[in-house]
Amino acid sequence: MLPVTEHEIDEFIVAFEQGTLPKERWTHGAHLLTGACYVHGLGESAAIDKMRLCVRRYNEAVGGKIPTRAAITRPSPSPGSRCWQGCVANRRRWTAPPLQPWR
Repeated sequence: MLPVTEHEIDEFIVAFEQGTLPKERWTHGAHLLTGACYVHGLGESAAIDKMRLCVRRYNEAVGGKIPTRAAITRPSPSPGSRCWQGCVANRRRWTAPPLQPWR
């Protein structure tokens, strides 16, 4: 189940960033929620960089495979993740009044 309140979302993001979020909670929805929070608080470009860093760290923390050299050349986050982050960024640009930054 995804977090709903601001406090729950903050705790969720912290656990993800620290690598303590249980693997079963890192779902597709969780990935989208995290990316949306990053876009909201950091902007699109910085959000992509933050997701790239944090997903790699999280995967290593929970025992995921460390990418081989060939895998490192593949874009991370995935094109699908970047597409969703772009959608959130576009929505953010058209939202009035301006959204309050996350964190």
